[in-house]
Amino acid sequence: MPSERRRQFSLVALALGNFVVGLSILLPTGMLAELSLGLGVPIGTVGLLISLGAGVVCVSPPLVAWITSRIDRRVLLSSILLWLALGHVASAFAPNYASLLVIRLAMLAFAGAFTPLAAGTAALLALENKARLGNLIGTAWLGARDSDWIAAGYSNRAADRLASDLRLCWHSRRVGLSCASGWIAKAT
Repeated sequence: MPSERRRQFSLVALALGNFVVGLSILLPTGMLAELSLGLGVPIGTVGLLISLGAGVVCVSPPLVAWITSRIDRRVLLSSILLWLALGHVASAFAPNYASLLVIRLAMLAFAGAFTPLAAGTAALLALENKARLGNLIGTAWLGARDSDWIAAGYSNRAADRLASDLRLCWHSRRVGLSCASGWIAKAT
C-alpha cells in the first residue's frame, strides 16, 4: 500500500477507534433511567457510573502513558480497544450495580488514554493536513447522541453489546479476521 494511502487508512482507523471510545465513555449518560430500572437502584446512584468514571478518565491518561511508554503505540491502541470490548461484554452480563461499577471503572482506566495517544499518533501522521486531526478528535463526541438512541430503542444491555461489537469488529479487522454482526438479535 502506498505511503499516503496507509497514512489515510491509519487516520480513519484512529478516528473510528476514537468514536467507539467516546461512545463507551458516554454510554450511561443516555441510559440513566433504563439502568436504574434494570439494576433496581436510584437514578442518582446510577449517575455515579458517570461521575466516578469521569474521575478515572481524568486521572488515568498520564499514568497509562507513563507506564506504557515503551510499548508500540499500534499495539497499545489496539489493546485498549480490546480491553474496552471485553469490558462491555462483562458489563452486559453484570449481575448487579456494584459489579457493573467495578467493571466500568476498570474499563475506563484505559479508555481515557486512547484519545490523547491517538491524537499524538494522528498529529505525527497528519502534520501536513491539520484539518484531518480536528476531524479525528471531534469524532469522539458523536457517541453520546448514539447511546441515547440505542438505549431508548432497545435497552442498556443492547447498547453495551453494540459498543463491544464495534470494538471487537475493529480489533478483528486489525488482526485479519472477519467481523460478525447481528447485535440486535443478541440483545432481545
